[in-house]
Amino acid sequence: MKKKKSTLKYFFSFYQADKFYFFTSIIAVVIESFITMVLPLVVGFTVDNILLGEKSQTTNLIFRFFENFGDRNFLLNNLWIIGVILIVLTSLRGLMELIADYFIAKTAENGAEKMRRTLYSHLQKLPYAWHARAETGDLVQRCTSDVEVIRRFLQIQFLQIIGAITIILASIISMISLDLPLSVVALSVTPILFVASIIYFRRRRDSFELWDETEGKLSNRLQENLSGMRIIKAFGRKKYELEQLEESHRELYNYGLKQYRIMGNFWFLSDILSNGELALIVIIGTIRVIHYGMSIGVLIVFVSYADRLLVHLRILARVIADIGKAQISFGRLKEILDAEPEPSDEGLAEPKLSGNIKFDNVTFQYPDGNEPVLKNIYMEIEAGQTIGILGPTGSGKSSLLLLLQKLYEPDSGTLSFDGIPVEEINRYSLRKQVGLILQESYIYSRSIADNIRISRPNASEKRIKHYAKIAHLDEDIKEFSRGYNTMVGERGVTLSGGQKQRLAIARTLIRDCPILIFDDSLSAVDTETDQEIRKSLRQRPDGTTTIIVSHRISSLYEADKIFVIEDGQITQKGKHRDLMSQDGLYQRVYQIQHNWLDETR
Repeated sequence: MKKKKSTLKYFFSFYQADKFYFFTSIIAVVIESFITMVLPLVVGFTVDNILLGEKSQTTNLIFRFFENFGDRNFLLNNLWIIGVILIVLTSLRGLMELIADYFIAKTAENGAEKMRRTLYSHLQKLPYAWHARAETGDLVQRCTSDVEVIRRFLQIQFLQIIGAITIILASIISMISLDLPLSVVALSVTPILFVASIIYFRRRRDSFELWDETEGKLSNRLQENLSGMRIIKAFGRKKYELEQLEESHRELYNYGLKQYRIMGNFWFLSDILSNGELALIVIIGTIRVIHYGMSIGVLIVFVSYADRLLVHLRILARVIADIGKAQISFGRLKEILDAEPEPSDEGLAEPKLSGNIKFDNVTFQYPDGNEPVLKNIYMEIEAGQTIGILGPTGSGKSSLLLLLQKLYEPDSGTLSFDGIPVEEINRYSLRKQVGLILQESYIYSRSIADNIRISRPNASEKRIKHYAKIAHLDEDIKEFSRGYNTMVGERGVTLSGGQKQRLAIARTLIRDCPILIFDDSLSAVDTETDQEIRKSLRQRPDGTTTIIVSHRISSLYEADKIFVIEDGQITQKGKHRDLMSQDGLYQRVYQIQHNWLDETR
């Protein structure tokens, strides 16, 4: 089992390659913060020492720096020097801000890109059972919105945290060194703001978690509606689906409103406390200037630092809440990344299969199931044979096919290919050699030719047309205005059901798999076309093992062997004529279909 990394360690692993950019941006923002703290000292020195002619009560470092330019009279007559120094400091601060923003943006973008690649790669490695439980819309939301929340946090809020902490600490130290009694007043509201920030952080994080989960549900519902628009229209469910969507929107709206209500309450309280404290500092500071010898320059510097302290305390509270959002978003990503992938099967056999398959008393039960869906299945298939499988819905036919692609493995018994147990065969090698054509095959929004060559990107036009002819799709394609270059739309919306199935057949045939499985994938074509496709398949010289799962007897009757599956067990087997002489499901289905055909003639 894969060892899980700690959340923090896992988070920073995505930025490992950009350590230089990351730490450079931190250094730049710290320098920028210190320059911000120096600017009020220059102003305070100018007021006290140059304009009022009093001895500076600000730091001796500033005093010694200005001594290098000349005495008070010289600086008074050349105030442009002060202006130039302020411009240089401001420009340097702007440069540090630019460096910090550029490098952290590069780090954040590279990290987000790596997250998306890692997520997509990991999703492809996850087992079929995991995907069967997952909701597509929620996965899309996690891979887009949640990654964006993390990117924005690192690019914007992270540097704000570093800057805010630097300025808060520097402001506290500077205020204490300037005037201790006034510092006590200035810091009196800090504990209240701190407690309010903690409460704000927790409530905002909880609210965002609900909002994020609701957005995932909304994305999933929207994705389902857009994918199933034809069904919605066909069944007249427009009003119902709109009401369901509105309900999800209202839920999302309410959670969003709750977040802004929490935010509004915090800023309202912090505004009152901050502005009230600044007013108190100005009043007490003025009294200390008049009666206790505090200089005006020190008061200006002190008020400036107090204002910066309160502003950055509030900024810190806000971005701490954003930490909660990023924490939740990364937690949702980590749920995917922590999911156990399929075994790599490294070192297992990768044989070139000829098409022999054997189920030897195979029993299988789904991990979350209550009872086996396949029971003691015994089935021997020789290379090049055509096998038919018939059974009612829920009998275990699809489960049997999942085992053939090693999407699951038997709980007992042995499934083997060419005498090699499936447990000893590399699953990825096996899947390349087992072509599965589903009843509802996914068609991509690209040209017909590109859909056929999707598994063989370099396939020639001649090869594409050859397999389209075997699938009896070539004549249909010729009727399209752009032929094989015709765009089929999302999920093949411009094609009929039968055309989509035949395109999927051509797409699988081009892989030249030694084993072909038709999972009711001829259900949407007419009986005549069905017969022609099977005839074309039999004429192929390579001796492909073909397994046809169908409810239509006309698709199965020419098979070399037919298996009837009921309730997870093989109840009948043999050729068409053998099964017709037996009382059982096969005979009943034949009679129903045959009688129906007689009635419709």
